[in-house]
Amino acid sequence: MIERSANGFDKCYFLFSSHENQPSSSSSGYSRFSLAFIESVKAAEGTTVRYKDVVDYIKDFYRTRGWQIPFIVIEADYTEVFCQKSDDLTLQLGDSTGLLSREIELTEDEILLHRIQEEAKLYCAEEELPKVPESIIQTTEETLAKNEFLKLLFTPETEVFSEYSELYHHNHVRDSMKKALNNFCVNEEHGLSQHGRWGYNLHPTVDTEIVGFRLKMLTKYPNVDGFMIEFSIFLSVSKIRCAYTFYRIIDKGLKKSLEMKDTLYFFDVSPHDEKQISDKLYQCIDEFEDYVKLVIKTKYSVQASDNDNTQEVESDPVIETEDVTPKD
Repeated sequence: MIERSANGFDKCYFLFSSHENQPSSSSSGYSRFSLAFIESVKAAEGTTVRYKDVVDYIKDFYRTRGWQIPFIVIEADYTEVFCQKSDDLTLQLGDSTGLLSREIELTEDEILLHRIQEEAKLYCAEEELPKVPESIIQTTEETLAKNEFLKLLFTPETEVFSEYSELYHHNHVRDSMKKALNNFCVNEEHGLSQHGRWGYNLHPTVDTEIVGFRLKMLTKYPNVDGFMIEFSIFLSVSKIRCAYTFYRIIDKGLKKSLEMKDTLYFFDVSPHDEKQISDKLYQCIDEFEDYVKLVIKTKYSVQASDNDNTQEVESDPVIETEDVTPKD
């Protein structure tokens, strides 16, 4: 349609793919991208069309309709001339758009409805919320099962809880969540916690049996400490928030104590976005592996240094922690 020999453009690649509204080669219809490309040339002022004119028009064309914006690669400066536009070319382009289907020409109401429908897919019905924690636990366990290093040293064990007050780091989580309580199905009430302390506790406002869980890593070796991840889950119809932190389980004979990493992590995910949830939990397990390795490497680096005073052994920095000993 726009001949290279007549218009002299050779530095542009329009690479765009979409599963939506892309007619096959046997169809007489145009794709959205083809329409935007044609309209960009027709809409350009004067007889000179720059690369910038084409790119800007196509992006605006998609943006104003709420569609995925194409990524366009060019090998020219944006201000370079893309093609020269003649009256014959404009007429030819105008006639060609008659092949376009009515489906592409959406009204403002149709565009608005489309945006609402697409966003609605990310929401979760309130009656579905109680199932979300179970799904997160299952995905976490499956992700952990793929970690070869942790499998060598530990046997995993999962413990669930139904009240936020059962969290070892309840106060830390409560303080961090105060400004966001209105965004989730949770409120703050004064009462007695599981550990026998009076104060303000978080409570779920939906009927769910699980608000969090602990993933304990029970050591297979007497000279290696155990470890644990503690998760708390906050529900809403539009997003799920997970808070988690890591613990080192120190065996002191008849009594075990917990040493908590001084960082509380958060991530938000869409209830129905399984890939997003899986990616975040994979990142969590990856961070947990790094924490476990750091603790173990620090311990054995120090021992090596003590056993050989004539040789300096570099060690990773000691982790700053606070002791937390839960009551039975």
